[in-house]
Amino acid sequence: MPLVYKDKGASGSQLAVMCGEIAVGHIGKNTLVGGAARWSWNFGMNNAVPPGFQHSGHVDTLEEAKAGVEQNWELWLDAAGLADR
Repeated sequence: MPLVYKDKGASGSQLAVMCGEIAVGHIGKNTLVGGAARWSWNFGMNNAVPPGFQHSGHVDTLEEAKAGVEQNWELWLDAAGLADR
């Protein structure tokens, strides 16, 4: 099942990362000192993860945040012997 990004508000700066009805992670926009913005992403899965699995990251764009989530989701699916349908 593919990942879906659901806006958690009206601003588009806080997204729930969903697989079906299960929330597996979060992407959020953070404003830094000086007004610059960065995006953070994280998974809510803390156990049973494969080597190299990254739980979180900080990047400059929403597209980079989604790419980080999707790259690690694929790693988890592969290690679990599951296919993204």
